[in-house]
Amino acid sequence: MARRMRGEEGNALLVIIIIVVILAGAGAGLYFFAPDVLRGIPGISSLLPPEEEEAPAETEDQRITRLRTTNRELERQLKDQAEQMEEKDTALIEQQQETDRLREQVAKDVDERANKYVKILERMDPAAAADQIATLTPDIQAEILVRMKDKSAAAILEAMETRQASKITEEVMERLKEVRDAALAAAAAAE
Repeated sequence: MARRMRGEEGNALLVIIIIVVILAGAGAGLYFFAPDVLRGIPGISSLLPPEEEEAPAETEDQRITRLRTTNRELERQLKDQAEQMEEKDTALIEQQQETDRLREQVAKDVDERANKYVKILERMDPAAAADQIATLTPDIQAEILVRMKDKSAAAILEAMETRQASKITEEVMERLKEVRDAALAAAAAAE
């Protein structure tokens, strides 16, 4: 009788397996649950592929540790980028200072050369200097006369044609007015 029971149990098991397979194939939604149902039947679990172990869920402490590690890494990257920017800012400031120094040096050199040329013109005969200055543009003529000693400038202006001397005088006065206005504006801004 025990044999007969076993035979009946085997048949019942076979019927259950067939039903589960049919239902799974028919899309009855048991597809995902079929392995779990079959594992509960004695002797079937050895025929099924081993269960895939799910990765254990991350605990709150593990999550906090992971986030802190990520945060430290991001802070390190931010610090590195800030240091790089600081280095670039320093290099840029140094380049700007060098550029300013070179501009000042060029301006100084140009100023020295202009003063030498003015001294040469002052040593010349006023009529010859007037002829020389007459060939230049009005702004350069004014610059030369502003740099000259008063006595030399007066002698050269006297040697020039009246119309030309008037133009140069107007240019000189305009330049002096611009310098005065700039100085007043700077003084007002400083207050």
